[in-house]
Amino acid sequence: MNYQDRLSTDAADFAKKTPSYENYGKLRIMKIEFTLAAVLALGDKIYGLKLPKNALIVDAIIKLPSLGATGIVSMGLSKDGAEDSDSLIPVADAGGQDVLERADKDSNDIGYITEGNDYLMIECTEASVNAAGKIEGFVILSVE
Repeated sequence: MNYQDRLSTDAADFAKKTPSYENYGKLRIMKIEFTLAAVLALGDKIYGLKLPKNALIVDAIIKLPSLGATGIVSMGLSKDGAEDSDSLIPVADAGGQDVLERADKDSNDIGYITEGNDYLMIECTEASVNAAGKIEGFVILSVE
């Protein structure tokens, strides 16, 4: 449904035509947590969190320990098998320091409405040298 289909001069009529995730959806926070057992190699992927259908993605956050002198990851979605590993957080650089990154203007999937077979994924885009600590990823959704 596009916005033209919802135009109305009657507020009650407009509310009936508006999807719940836009009008009064409840914010939900989903979390993935992964304890590192080995260093991350270039291209390593972590999958988790099947997102509920018809949820509006509002924000995303990733928290990483220092991965040593190098270590960059991205966070995105696997949509029905099609991977876009940097669609939520393109770059989280934990080389040399702990890092907390959140979605920004380059996050293509902020505002995306899930379709039922979408999974959160994290991909290593620069190998790490440290294997200590845990990676935490959060997705904030509006869903009814």
